[in-house]
Amino acid sequence: MLSKFAIKMRNALGKRWHSWHNETPGEVSPNRWIAIGDDLPIGYEWKVYKNSIDFDADIVPVPVTDDTLAPGEITVGVNSDGARAIVLAAAYVFAKVSREQNSISVLDFGGAAGGYYRIARNAIPEVKIDYTVQELPELCRFGSRARPDVRFVSDNDLLATGYDLVFASGAIQYVLDWRKQFDLLATRADPWLFVTRVMSLRRTSKIIEQTIDGDVISVWAIGQEDLLEEARRHDMKLVDIFDLQSEFEPIVGLNESPVVKGYLFRRENI
Repeated sequence: MLSKFAIKMRNALGKRWHSWHNETPGEVSPNRWIAIGDDLPIGYEWKVYKNSIDFDADIVPVPVTDDTLAPGEITVGVNSDGARAIVLAAAYVFAKVSREQNSISVLDFGGAAGGYYRIARNAIPEVKIDYTVQELPELCRFGSRARPDVRFVSDNDLLATGYDLVFASGAIQYVLDWRKQFDLLATRADPWLFVTRVMSLRRTSKIIEQTIDGDVISVWAIGQEDLLEEARRHDMKLVDIFDLQSEFEPIVGLNESPVVKGYLFRRENI
């Protein structure tokens, strides 16, 4: 059973990172969406989620989730088809990257409290995993207590120059300059890069605003052509595309519905 603190953290992280994923297609939702434009309007203020997580100073170092699953039990406790697809895609990527390897290094950008480490460990139990999460300082403080086997850092200067797999799940679209962030991640991909849970459009990227409980946040719906062009600039070859959620609620100002996707790349000059 989860502790009260673990439940609090699970709920807070779920609201922060996963709120948009759990929409029911076609329904009018209180989590309203509206398109702002292709580029940053002059004077536009990038909006972040204001209901930040409060951390107790005397946190007991307990795990966020039950980590006692047997190897291979990847989707136990996953309640929706969309979430199951996200978990299985990640497990597949961990297995593919680690093929014929005794150990791998992973950088998980925006990895919250390190939940994907649990997926990796259960997907490839025979492989040693050097797992690093890059997150906000307050999440790093919590994560380092919740998952002592995972390294948590905030500063780019503390990252290694290269990782076998650079991983970003539902993260880069919340960064003001997503292209710059993609570039930073691609330069450390040695050779694999997996960008997943991306709200994807066919071509041109759009700024979207979502209202959650009266709080407005900014997020990019990233054009697939824009993303692939950034990858080509870094000699990253597209290996696979995962369709994770094919239906999305209508967004005011868009003439197409986003598709939630994952993109697996491999550097060609390795």
